[in-house]
Amino acid sequence: MLCNWLSERLDHALHYAQVTSISHITKKIYSDFELQGVLEDKLNSKAYQTVALRMTTEEATCALTMPDVVECDDNGIQ
Repeated sequence: MLCNWLSERLDHALHYAQVTSISHITKKIYSDFELQGVLEDKLNSKAYQTVALRMTTEEATCALTMPDVVECDDNGIQ
């Protein structure tokens, strides 16, 4: 579902809050399924690879366009 949502918005950049949330969710789901013993070929499906690549690109874009936000911690303190 996340892969479909992101592919519908290929021409739109994500907001910083969306990037951080989706990145966290994606990494958490991957590690949870990995701990549950889901096979590697199922974990690294085409949909997961597409989402991971898009999130890597969006994180890099955020780092370049909003350096003050990226350098701050969760409390907004640098």
